[in-house]
Amino acid sequence: MNVKILVCCHKNDIIPSQDNYMPIHVGKALHNDIDLGITGDNTGDNISIKNKNYCELTGVYWAWKNLENVDVVGLCHYRRYFDLTSTSNYDREPYVGVNDVPNVYPENIEKILQHFDVILPGNSYICDSVWDAYAIAHSRAEMVELEKAIIKRCPSYLGSFNFVMKERNFYCGCNMLICKKQLFDSYCIWLFDLLGEVEKNIDISNYDSYQARIYGFMSERLLNVFVHHNKLSVCHRPIVSLIDGKSPSRVKQILHRIKSNLCFKLKY
Repeated sequence: MNVKILVCCHKNDIIPSQDNYMPIHVGKALHNDIDLGITGDNTGDNISIKNKNYCELTGVYWAWKNLENVDVVGLCHYRRYFDLTSTSNYDREPYVGVNDVPNVYPENIEKILQHFDVILPGNSYICDSVWDAYAIAHSRAEMVELEKAIIKRCPSYLGSFNFVMKERNFYCGCNMLICKKQLFDSYCIWLFDLLGEVEKNIDISNYDSYQARIYGFMSERLLNVFVHHNKLSVCHRPIVSLIDGKSPSRVKQILHRIKSNLCFKLKY
């Protein structure tokens, strides 16, 4: 089984030296003066120029259009990796050094994908619905336009969209996943068609650099809609981070989940 886990990078950093990790410079078209010595997302069929708005999705698009002879595709970040050795369904594990990043063994992924359709991070819990939390952090108008795009481009997804966005207080974030290439391609066809429709109808010319990452933010929620609509079986695995700091303990994660669920029930 040929497995490629893309590691989205935008600056020099230490990357695990494992054959199944494929570092890719996302937004390379915007930074031709920077050479990270790795594959850029500006080769072949690409949307590298849109990286400021699409974030790591320019790497996703590149993998969709340009990776060949691959059985399984995954995506992680240069400082966030799946811990496939853990059976925990928590969304975060302790911070680790680069030499402690869990190995990606194709046989382990193959075993997981014999029983599940996709590997995703653990769910992140919030006090509000996914829709309202997005509206608070970003813009309610963006959610309205996204809903319109769903109705226009893929109306059969509207039920799942409303359920995931308006009736849940959790979602899998970071745009991280591992799945078979055929499923990955199906997701990309749906996702980029939908975001392209939204892009036609939202003016982001006055957005600051953070809010301009709109389509990366949207896709974090949309992956959950795709999973729900297609009734995909999910294997949740925690994320390990290569960032200095202190990861929340299991107890704190449990308490946060309980608090978020209680808050959500009281509000809705």
